[in-house]
Parts: sequence; structure tokens; C-alpha cells
Amino acid sequence: MTLEFTEGQDISVRYSLLHRIGESPSSEAWLALDRSGSERVCLKIFEGKAEMLEQVRTAIDNSRGLIHANIVRNFDQGDADGNLYISSSYVKSAKPFNLENRNFTESWPVLEQLFTALEFAHSLGISHGHLQPGNLLIDGNGLLHITGFCLPTTLANNNADYLTEEVRSGQPADSADDIYSLGCLIFRLLTGRPWLSGGTFEANSPISAEVRQTVAVMLAPSQHDRLVNLNEAKELLGNYALGISNAKPIEIQQTTFDRSKAPETTSLSPLPAHLSPRDRNQIPTSIVFMGLAALLVLAGFVFFILPNTQAIRNIPAEATGAASESAPAPAKREQPVEPPVQELAPLEIAQLEFLKNEGKLKATELLRSQVELEDLGVHLWAGATYHEIGQVADSGDSFYREEKFREAMNAYEEALNRLVELRASMPSVLDENLAAGEAAINAAEVESAITAWSIAHAIKPGNNHIKAQLQRAENLDQVLSFMKTGIFHEGELAFADALKAYEDAAGLDPKWQQAAEGVARVKSKIAKVNFDGAMSAGFSRLAVKNYAESKKAFTRAQAIFPKSLEPADGLLQIELAERMDAIEAHKSAATAFVQAEDWPQAIREYESVLKLDQTLVFASEGLLVANERLELERTLNRFLSKPALMRDDEELNAARTAVVKASRVRGPGPLLKQQLSTLSRLVSVARIPITIELNSDNKTDIEIYRVGKYGQLGSTQVELYPGDYTIVGRRRGYRDIRRELTLLAGEATDPIYISCIEKI
Repeated sequence: MTLEFTEGQDISVRYSLLHRIGESPSSEAWLALDRSGSERVCLKIFEGKAEMLEQVRTAIDNSRGLIHANIVRNFDQGDADGNLYISSSYVKSAKPFNLENRNFTESWPVLEQLFTALEFAHSLGISHGHLQPGNLLIDGNGLLHITGFCLPTTLANNNADYLTEEVRSGQPADSADDIYSLGCLIFRLLTGRPWLSGGTFEANSPISAEVRQTVAVMLAPSQHDRLVNLNEAKELLGNYALGISNAKPIEIQQTTFDRSKAPETTSLSPLPAHLSPRDRNQIPTSIVFMGLAALLVLAGFVFFILPNTQAIRNIPAEATGAASESAPAPAKREQPVEPPVQELAPLEIAQLEFLKNEGKLKATELLRSQVELEDLGVHLWAGATYHEIGQVADSGDSFYREEKFREAMNAYEEALNRLVELRASMPSVLDENLAAGEAAINAAEVESAITAWSIAHAIKPGNNHIKAQLQRAENLDQVLSFMKTGIFHEGELAFADALKAYEDAAGLDPKWQQAAEGVARVKSKIAKVNFDGAMSAGFSRLAVKNYAESKKAFTRAQAIFPKSLEPADGLLQIELAERMDAIEAHKSAATAFVQAEDWPQAIREYESVLKLDQTLVFASEGLLVANERLELERTLNRFLSKPALMRDDEELNAARTAVVKASRVRGPGPLLKQQLSTLSRLVSVARIPITIELNSDNKTDIEIYRVGKYGQLGSTQVELYPGDYTIVGRRRGYRDIRRELTLLAGEATDPIYISCIEKI
């Protein structure tokens, strides 16, 4: 990664980077602030890729209607120093869908959401194209969030195991590619292994035949063999996950043509009854294309071959009851009696399809307007009206299901127009609630204040003044409670409690004037009471030598009345008493350390006394003795810790001197007696030689440093005084060998073997 973006950096005039939340070899993901709406968004920055800006802009524009709880919306795109960036919804505390150690049953709640989201997207003619586990995020509530919808495949960190051959080769994606990716995901969860082209389920697989057949069709090599009805597949797989037996597998729509050439004939399963466009069920892309082609042929027939047909009748009720009177009925073979089937005229069919498609577009626009108004809190400020509009929209859905498309269009348009009017009334609603909110706070009317400012905040969420006033309204009930408590305590002369209550009220709402006045009034009343109490407490604590609390009390009194001399006098008395107590404490501690022969601590205590008063004789004399004993102790410990030092004559004499000096100490303690006894014994044996056995290979020259050279030998005995020695072996053409040896009096030594065996 060569991207060098930092926290706080501005991206265009709209975004400010907060902190990095992820990165890949070619991109970084940032949590950013969108200043246009004061909202947090996820800003993904791709290294380079600025040349794809227009392609991404088109993709995002085409997906504006993709509003679904499980789909992460893409908002904006741009160029940041030659790097493409895309802003999208920020999903807090979401983690990638991890397939490791997960089976199909426990993963079904996520898969069910994935099915529902894909059904909705495909019903709008929108495909994901590169669906894979990396695009699936799960939040703390188990809700699925799908990222990357409509974006170019080249921007994703793709896992080829989940992509069709067509997508990998750069061809435009469609819904069949999503079905393949979904099938790969299901196969992995069912079997624990990734899908490989041409693979199959194991022959002895416990997976039901219906499930295997469904997944196999989803994984078909040709996109036209993957026309699976997602709703039926979801039901079948859901039953399998819940352990419910399926009566029969879903009907699979299959064809045998490739991506580049449309089929001439196709066998499709019957479509379900009409659903409203707001129900968002899946319509396969291929069916849409074939329907459009048939509609064009039919329109040509109508306008060029039948120019004089009768006028279009009302659809659908009237159309289904009409029949052409001019066309003679062809002869028919005798068949069982059946109800007569009345066919629509071609132009009626064309108009039916036109109204049907227009209804879907109008319903999508209506849904988008509803979402926008709900984001603006319409339920708060126009709940009844919005409910009525919703009923009108629902009636349009009912007409649509009944194939009364003209009535459905009229209902959708009426609902949409009323939503436009509702949105146009927002400025006046805002002004009314701003005024009502201010009046309610001033009158201490809690519920009215919260309602008014909540409506204002919903309409204008980015306004800092409205946010602050809403906070005041939400705190008003608690502020009034604190004020009531303060007034009660003030009347009972419990000034400390009254002050706390007033301060709590002022902390919640600094603009509440009555709280500020109560704080000032009570502080004035308790100042004298606090001063007298502090002085009394100071002297009482001084009498029992509680100097810390006494000092706090006098300091507290001094802070109340800084010009008074009484607190200063009390502090001076504390200083004198503390010094005398400290001297006695150090003297007692020094005596204890001397008895314990802890000379460093004794020295420290005597020095502390002299810092307080240099004229004290006991401290001066005690310090001199402690230093002498410390020096003696260090000398004794030096020889006791390293007896080998006494191998040297000069060191041996020093050890003897230390023993003499220690023996002359008056009243030696247990530690000194032990040191003297041990060192005396070591001095007495320091010149008693110790015999060692030295062995070699008769080829290595042996030398003991500072003792002598012994040449080549097989075995010999050497007498050495206690101490440290270095034995070296040398042989021409071989690496020298060195052995360190410490001899202690009274300790046996194993035979030593020295031989040079490593050739150079």
C-alpha cells in the first residue's frame, strides 16, 4: 500500500477521515464524517482507479432504489489525489461472515437474509456480480449486511472460488451469476469444502436428494441452466435446515443456450399470481428480456397490421369480457365442454404491460419518498396523515395484485402527490415546533418540550441548536427534581445538600437560571459555617497528632477566608509538632536497625535526623559507627562470597586483617559472629593444598596458568591451593581447549581430562 491518508484529513469538501477501520493490498477503509449530514459513513479509498470514476458513478446512480435492511447503500464517489473513493453506509461492530467451523444449519439465519436480499435486488433488475464471503458482514445482532452491490468486479478483492467463468473474464454480471455464487456458498456450508467446477456431492452424502438437486442446478456451468426461483429455493433449504421434510423439490427452469445468444424457445415453469411491485419478489432477467422482445413484436403487429381495430377498452375488468365480433371463429373439433376463454386484444395487452411497468416505477418512487420521510421522522409530526397515505399506497398494491393497473397507477400517484405535499409542509411544521419548544421549556412543561424538540430534530437533524435544546428538554424533568430537592434542604438549613442539588441541576442545564441563583445563594450562606467548622476540626486533630487531617482543615479554612491569620497560626503549630515527631521516629528506627545489623538503613535514618536538626549529637556519633560497621561488613562479605581470592598472598593478608578487626568489635551481633567464624576457618585452610588428578592423551601439551607447564602426559596428580585456575591444552593442528576450575577447601574434585581433538 502506498496510500498516505491520515486521521483528520479532508477528502473533498464533504468528508473528514476519523480513523482507519481496514485495509487490503489495493485499498483502505476509513470511518469518515459526512459533513453534508453530520453522519458517519464508511469511505473506501482505492489506490489509483480514478479512471473508473464515471463507471462507478453510473453504477451508484443505477442502484439508488436499492434500499433494503440487508444491503449496504453506496452514496457517493469521487477522486482524491488520483485515488478513487466510494462512500457507503457504516455498519458498526460488523465482522466478515466466517465459514470456518460453521455448518449449514447454524448458518441458515444468515443465508435466509441473503436469499431475501437477493430476491429484492433481482426484482429491480440489479445484480451483485461478485458475491462472496468477503462481501457479507454480520453485526452484533446477527443482521446480515451485503457490501459491494453494483460496483465493478475489478474493485473487489475477489475469491475466484465463488465467481462464474463469465464474471472472471470481465463480462457483465446478471442474476444467474449471483445464484452461482450463492450455490458455492451453500455447497461449502453443506460439505465443508469449496465447490470445484465439475464437482459433485459424495455418493454417500446424507444431504437430501431435493437439496442436492437444487444446489446442483444453482452451480450449473451455463447461466441459462441456473434459473432457480429464489423464493422456492429458500423455502426448501429452510425446511432442510430446520429438519422439515419437503414433499418435492422445487421446479427448476432450465435452458441450454449460452450467454452470447438468446434461446429461440424456452420451457418455463408457470409464474405465480401477480404481486405488487412493492412486494419485491424475484423476476428472472431472461424472462424480462423475452417479455420485452415479445412486446415489441406485438406492438409492431398492432400499429402496422391492425390500425383500424376498435378503441382500447378499460383494463382489466372490461377487457376480459370483450371479444372480437368481426373475426369469424375457426372450426373446432368437438371437445369436452369447457368455459369459453376470452382473449385480450393485442393493443390491450400492450397497454396492460405498459401500465404494469409504469406501476412498478411509480411504486419504486413512492417507496423512496416514504423512506426519506420516515428518516425525517414523519411519524412524529404527521403520523395520522402519513398513515392515511400508506393506506392509499396499500390500496394501489391491492389493485396491482388484481391486475387493475390503471387503478393502481392512480393510487400510487395520489399517494406520491400527498407525500410531496407533506414534505412541502415541513418548514412551517419546523417553525411551529421551534416556537412551541422554547415556550414549553420556559414554562417547565416537560412532555410538550420533548415532543416539540424531537419533531424539530427529526426534520433538521444536523442543527446544533436544536440538538442542544432537545437535550435540555430531555433533562428538564430531572432538573426540576433537583431544584425541588434543593429548595427543601435549604429550608431545613442543610446547606451542603441544598448546594449539591442546585449544582446537579445547573450541571444538567447550565442555562436554567433558577439553578445558578440557588448555587450562589447557598454558597454565601455556608461560607462562615464552613470556616468555623474547619478551624475547630484543625485544632482537634492537632491535639491527637493527626497532622494530615489537621493541615487539611486549616488549609480549608484558609481557602474560605484567605486574609485571616488564624489558619496560618494553626499550620505553623503543625510544622513544629511534625518535626519533633519525625526526629523521634527516625531515632527509634535507627536503634532498631543497629540491633539488626542493617547498617545501610541505620545510616539512612541518622542522615534523616541530621537533615531535620544538625546539632543532635546522637545522630552524628551513630552515623560514624554505622559507616565503620558497613565498611567492615562489605570486606567480610567480599572474601566470604569469593574464597578463591585468598589464593593471592596480598588478598590473604587482607582477609586476616579483616578477621582481626572484626574480633575487636564490642558487642558483636549474631550476623557478625557468624561472618567472623566462617572467614576465620577459610583463612586457616587457604594454604592447605588440594590434590587433583589430571588426565590427557599423551599428545596434548598441558599448562595451568600461573602454576606451570606439564607437557604431554597420560595421567598425573597436581597439588593446588584453593582458588580459581585455568587449564589449557595445546596440540599442533588442533584447536586449543580451555577449562576453568575453582577449588574450595574441603570439597572433593573429580578427575580432569584435557585433550585437543578438533582439527583445524
